[in-house]
Amino acid sequence: MNGPVDPPPAQDRPPELGPDAIAVLDGSTFMVSDGRGDVPEGAVAGLFHDDTRFLSRFELRLGGRTPELLTSSIVDYYSAAFFLANPELQAADGSRVPAHALSVVRSRFVGDGLREGIEVRNHLDRPVSVELRLGCGADFSDIFEVRDRVRAARGTLTRFHDPDHRALGFGYEHGAFRAASRIHSSAPARIEGDDLVFDLHLEPRGTWRTEVRVVVHLDEEIAEPVHEAFGEAVREPGRVLAKWRDEVPRLRADLDLLEHVYRRSIVDLAALRLCAEVEGNEYSLPAAGLPWFMAIFGRDTLITSYQALWVGPDLALGALRALAALQGTVEDDFRDEEPGKILHEIRFGELSALGLKPHRPYYGTADATPLWLILLSEHRRWTGDDRTVRELEPNARRALEWIDRYGDRDGDGYVEYATRSPQGLANQGWKDSWDGVRFADGRLPEPPIAIAEVQGYVYDAKVRAAELAAEVWGDPDLAARLRREAEELRERFSRDFWTDARGGYYAIGLDREKRRIDSMASNMGHLLWSGTVPPPWRGGSSRRRCSPAGGSGRFPRRTPPTTRSATTRARSGPTTTRSPRRGSHATASGRRRTGWRWRCSRRRGSRATGSPRSSRATRGGMHRSRSGTPRRATRKLGRRRRPSCSSAPCWGSRRRARSGATPTCRRRSGACTSTASTRSARTSTSRRRGRPGGSPRPTERPAGPGARRCARYPGRAAPTNEPQSTSLIATTAPVWGASIIRPPPMYSPTWWMGL
Repeated sequence: MNGPVDPPPAQDRPPELGPDAIAVLDGSTFMVSDGRGDVPEGAVAGLFHDDTRFLSRFELRLGGRTPELLTSSIVDYYSAAFFLANPELQAADGSRVPAHALSVVRSRFVGDGLREGIEVRNHLDRPVSVELRLGCGADFSDIFEVRDRVRAARGTLTRFHDPDHRALGFGYEHGAFRAASRIHSSAPARIEGDDLVFDLHLEPRGTWRTEVRVVVHLDEEIAEPVHEAFGEAVREPGRVLAKWRDEVPRLRADLDLLEHVYRRSIVDLAALRLCAEVEGNEYSLPAAGLPWFMAIFGRDTLITSYQALWVGPDLALGALRALAALQGTVEDDFRDEEPGKILHEIRFGELSALGLKPHRPYYGTADATPLWLILLSEHRRWTGDDRTVRELEPNARRALEWIDRYGDRDGDGYVEYATRSPQGLANQGWKDSWDGVRFADGRLPEPPIAIAEVQGYVYDAKVRAAELAAEVWGDPDLAARLRREAEELRERFSRDFWTDARGGYYAIGLDREKRRIDSMASNMGHLLWSGTVPPPWRGGSSRRRCSPAGGSGRFPRRTPPTTRSATTRARSGPTTTRSPRRGSHATASGRRRTGWRWRCSRRRGSRATGSPRSSRATRGGMHRSRSGTPRRATRKLGRRRRPSCSSAPCWGSRRRARSGATPTCRRRSGACTSTASTRSARTSTSRRRGRPGGSPRPTERPAGPGARRCARYPGRAAPTNEPQSTSLIATTAPVWGASIIRPPPMYSPTWWMGL
């Protein structure tokens, strides 16, 4: 057996809501609905607060019919607007109301509770009487039950409607867990069952409005809506967001799209902030993601905070403080808790509150503890905050003790994982789906498993902790021991995890019998980031990670590469990890750390000016890079594809090569002169087009007409690591990568990783 098998996670967007589903959030409150703004009964949607669903039905009907969707969109991260129109229907007086004679606008604001404005407008020259019905319901399901579509009847559900005050009330109680929803309308309404019914009489060109408020009660907490307008800047939530925007670095670039993406990313990061109170102080830290993971997660929170350090250290400080306060103190098999261990996630729903789920909090992760030490060091490097490092010294020492005592239970020098909980995770690395770790032939390994990237984290954590011990804690003996242990781990890891098969790469892990789990996956990118890979082997790992078989390196590969078996390719499993950029972050950081640079991905320039080409076929598109990263096709119809070497002699030689002649490149004074057979020429074309038959080149093609060189033959000039043009944060050159980013001397050597 391989431990408990958790069911495959549900899709991020409920399928019955359609592709136009809308999700808005603020803190631990979020709402998911279809494009019309409705939450159909039984759908995997609703209004959620602190992992409990407070609205399971929220449907608008006009004249007994479902309004037609015109358009809908998210306005702010906490707000959305829905524009609807009536289908053909019959008015209350029996007259016919043509389609689109009435328009409906729903303005939604989420934050603690829900505030929704409903406006109906008559576009006819005659009065219209029609019924508007808002159907409501609440089942108070735990978010795990909603995601897995399993709801067991346990507690007592009650209704306490109040017709005199135009209010619907729903309550739920199960043991010590209590929750309630109260729905109130500002306009007069009658109550039929669980519906608010409005009898509208619209004058010609007239308008009717109401505001619906949903207040949620959880135990002794009462949460009322905090937002009431689009783009609000005068209320407290708006001022907090404005303060966040003002404090982050500002980006200036020639590429408008880069500035827009940056600004949007800042707002999205602000939307994921949660508040945690530690010893009377409130801290902000990032949640893992919408919709199922609006909670504190060890791995996700730490890596996101690490990447966002250049934006502002507040998130990192909040993550360090909050996770230290929740650090494990006892051995608890049900929650996989151990002294000194950093949690995996914490939940507040019914199942967790009553102890039916181990998530209050759950500690089943092997990587959060070393990642916490890494973030503690990086936060100090950015801010020079020795005080925080001193205050968290006891937590850091307990984390180091966990690594040596509990993480490495068999004493082989590696941190392994194996759940002891009947509801625990079978895999506890960043690929934590039940079948996310496999052998190349599709077999599942037996736990305990020593996963590759965790060993890299442990190496980096000990190196960084040695620095803190020597410079802040005043403990040179601890520093010397940690440095020695880190170097021993590095040497041992290179010996045990490296395999010469398929050109040489690092195995994804070791199973219970210390056999290499020989899958080729993106985990090796994390090794480049942590600095575990010895310098002579870095090129091979990066090439494997960025090959057509291993992924481009620009985005993380969540499924096994094409070189593995059909069984493995068919199902590596979507993991329950959320961040879409963790794999690319690790590989990007590792490439920079080891002296590699990202390939420039801009369009190929013309021979005369070097400026990007612009044509009907190429406008807005990008060529395929030599790493095999797929991009949109960009060549004109009927136009020959440019060969690897763009010089005229090579162009002609390529055509002669296909006919069996011996090509000769004379470009750049013989710098790339060589010969090749027809087969070699075609192999080069496969490499250039990113086919699996060829391996990518580790060097970057320089930009500009004067720097172009032959990429087909080996006699090339050495690549340069100099940036083309930089400002404080990023380049002003028209490029798409992080290759041209260079930190100013005052910042940490890894400051740019968040990009």
